[in-house]
This record gives sequence, C-alpha cells and structure tokens, in this order.
Amino acid sequence: MQRLVTIVTLLAVLVFPACSLAHTTVIFPVSARDGRQELKVVHFSPGSGDNIMGIRLHEKDTRVLKGLESIFMIHDSSRTDISGLALPDFYSVRNGTGESYTIPISRKLVSKAGDYVFVVRHVPHWKPKMGLYIQKIAKFYINRGGLITDWPHRVLKDAPEIVPLSAPYAMYRGMIFRAEVVNEKGKLIPNARIHVEFLNYNPGEKGLDVSAPITQAQDMAERILFADRSGSFSFVPPLAGIWTFTLMDGDSGLEIEGKKLQFDSSVSIKVLP
Repeated sequence: MQRLVTIVTLLAVLVFPACSLAHTTVIFPVSARDGRQELKVVHFSPGSGDNIMGIRLHEKDTRVLKGLESIFMIHDSSRTDISGLALPDFYSVRNGTGESYTIPISRKLVSKAGDYVFVVRHVPHWKPKMGLYIQKIAKFYINRGGLITDWPHRVLKDAPEIVPLSAPYAMYRGMIFRAEVVNEKGKLIPNARIHVEFLNYNPGEKGLDVSAPITQAQDMAERILFADRSGSFSFVPPLAGIWTFTLMDGDSGLEIEGKKLQFDSSVSIKVLP
C-alpha cells in the first residue's frame, strides 16, 4: 500500500495543467454505419474539440491546409504504404469542418496475427516566430489475435517517438500507461516534456458529438507531464476514451536549409471503461 501511495504521489507531482497546442493530429477508431471498423485522421485540438485544420497528402502548407508527407502501416517490422487506401474526406468538430482521412480496417489489410501501427507523417512546417521547422508524426496501434509483434519496439527509426511499455490497445480506465521517449537515434530523452490531451467529445463517423463534453474540467482534458531522468513516464487515464501523448522535446539534431528541425511525435490510445 505504501508503494502504491508513493507512485500516485510521484505521478501527481509530475502532472501540470497545460495551455492548448494549436493543433494535434489524432488517429482514432470509429464504427461505420454498416459495422465496418475505420480509423479517422483529424488535425485539431482534441481537448476542446475544435480548431480543425485541413490535411492532405502531398499538398503545400497554407493557412487552412497542412500537407502530409506519408501515411503508412508497420506490421512485424515491415512498412507498407497505405496512402492509396486512405480515403480523403471531411470531419466536423465544434466550430467547423475540415479535410481529413478515413482508413478502412479490412480483413485483407490486417490479415495476420500481431500488431499494426498506423502512422501519419506531416511535411515539415516552418515556424517563423520560433526560427525552426516542426514536423508532426502521429501513431495508433491495433492488434489482431493477441500476438505481440511491434508495440514494445521503435517503429519510426529516423525520428523521435514515444515507445509504449504497456500494450497501447489493452488499456482500461484506472490502469497505468507506461512509455519511454527516444530521439531519432533511439537514445532515451531524460526529463522530456509530454503534452497529454483527452478527446473530450465522443467521435462519430462524420464528426464529433458536440452535444456535451465528456468532462467539464479542462485540466482533466489537457495537461503537461515530464519523463523521469531515465526517459520514462507513467500516466493513469481517469476517463475512458481517446488519449493522445505528444513528445514536445523532439529535437533531432537535424536541419533543413541550415535551420533546426524539431519533431512533435505523438501516440494516441483508446482507453476502455
């Protein structure tokens, strides 16, 4: 009991309220009307359920649209380009509608047992006020047959990422989600800053159910936590739903035209009741 109290106390010390990020790419599952399972890819502010911005593959960044570099899937350490399977569409949030993608999850796509990691990678975006480029990368995991193949391992290889230490598709409310943060060389990042966001409205096939937020507490929907000196962090989801963790200290040492490239690398998980 004393050990449990100590763990909870440490977690509380490391968690702080957060100001909202401008946008986060979130990959989350929904059920279509015909019963098919789909993944939605939406670029918005999940904590407030608004602030959507359009995304499209191989497009240049504008004030209302952000370009994506790739959409791919990793299974058993093998990468497959699924940009041709991702269907361009639109998604509605509290205050608008924007370009999004739907990835149908078919038996053909996930035919073998094991983990499937779906990844969306943005085109590097120039931030003039910060004087650097930022590249966003988002991940989501599903599993078939209970066989573990990929979730405990690095999958990006050439970019910083959050690597789960708990099965990201088998989380329940009140369980401890554990992960570690690594740079593009796989080296652990001590004291890394992690932005935690909860999708505060129930997601539907075409848009969020904005009739009521899941929680009225904004501090519940958004917060900052820090990894420990070993580069690991823990979090206990207090609510069922979609939680997104974004590594904000993803300095890679890489440059574009002499300017620093920083990564905002995230992973979303579905927490069950």
